[in-house]
Amino acid sequence: MSTSSMGVFSPTPNHKRDRSMLSRELDLIFNQLVEYCYNLKNYSLIRPLKGDAHREYGDYVCLSVLEVSEELRKDPVLFDQSKPYDIAEKILDRFLSTTTGMNMINQESLIIRAAGIITFKLHGSWIAQMLKLYGTLCAKF
Repeated sequence: MSTSSMGVFSPTPNHKRDRSMLSRELDLIFNQLVEYCYNLKNYSLIRPLKGDAHREYGDYVCLSVLEVSEELRKDPVLFDQSKPYDIAEKILDRFLSTTTGMNMINQESLIIRAAGIITFKLHGSWIAQMLKLYGTLCAKF
């Protein structure tokens, strides 16, 4: 991952497990949100949507809520009978109250689906910035 002078993240390919730096950055954002809300580390599970699912629901799906719910149920002290939808709401409330990922994720596209699954799109202006940055970098080579 590299950053421009403005601190904007520009993803680069990471061929290990075919995960891009963009996916890793999204994982980092949701890891921070889950850790803040539930004090659980490394519970981000972000996957790109493809085909019909991409057209219907957006660019990415966050499955972290399912993992968090399962972990909370293991510990009666942590588990407060929250439903996965409630867990997703708490994570999104935290997202909307912070600047983490604001330039990358389109806030209006964040939707909680059945079972607490969160779908979202990348912000168009962020994509345009990345394309401009790549064009500038490619022109130098």
